[in-house]
Amino acid sequence: MKTSLDSLYGMTACGWIYGGPTRKNAFRHSCYRLCVGSVTYQVSRGISDVDWHSRSTLKRTFPIDNLGAATDQVYPLSEMVRTQFRFVTDAIWQQSFELAASGQEVPVHSNLFFDAMNAAATNDYSRAIENFAMSLESCRDLNFSRLHPAKFVQGRGPRLEAPFNDNDLLKHLSRNAQTAFRRDFSTEQPQHWPHLQNLYVARHHVGHGKGPVFRTEAGLKTVNGESYLAMQSAAAAALNWMETLTTSSIPASKKRV
Repeated sequence: MKTSLDSLYGMTACGWIYGGPTRKNAFRHSCYRLCVGSVTYQVSRGISDVDWHSRSTLKRTFPIDNLGAATDQVYPLSEMVRTQFRFVTDAIWQQSFELAASGQEVPVHSNLFFDAMNAAATNDYSRAIENFAMSLESCRDLNFSRLHPAKFVQGRGPRLEAPFNDNDLLKHLSRNAQTAFRRDFSTEQPQHWPHLQNLYVARHHVGHGKGPVFRTEAGLKTVNGESYLAMQSAAAAALNWMETLTTSSIPASKKRV
């Protein structure tokens, strides 16, 4: 699976096609693949792909009288948001349906990534961060085990051998990946690395029953919409990076036979 960054930001007023993978219902599975397949597509009900959309929370603080009536003109808060998306074509639909009928399953890490996005849509950043972390670690196990020695453990999945045999994903994507694959996400994509670090700091706090916070020069900061989007971009970049690792990256002495 390769995740299109453009598609990750394609959420507009039109809504997503969303279903669930099942071999008994190819139609529903086909819809699901339009959401989390090789590229995420969206049905755009008559809206141009160069359109602009207004997102309004309809929330505003205003003065009222003793009866609860507004004493001043009330205006909703809104902002203009430019979105990128693609129309679902007959060819896209056919490809999705054929993949569904083939019985292939969507990777677990893909489902978890979009679960995180769904959680963030309701401002549940704690659940979003946990899902991002699970998505990243599931993706690591799946993709690294194709290139690096691992044992399959029933009920758990791939268990990677050293240096990936601990729980430090940030180290796995940087120093350890450099040793095993001659690749280092932290140096290849430095614009995302600090946000991935913030994601894992927040994940640590959430995992111990605390709020989603990360460190800044001014002290701990709670994850909000802006910092969440930076973490989402970093997670998406890391997923794509892991999915595109190839055997050409691996030193000859470390290649699996």
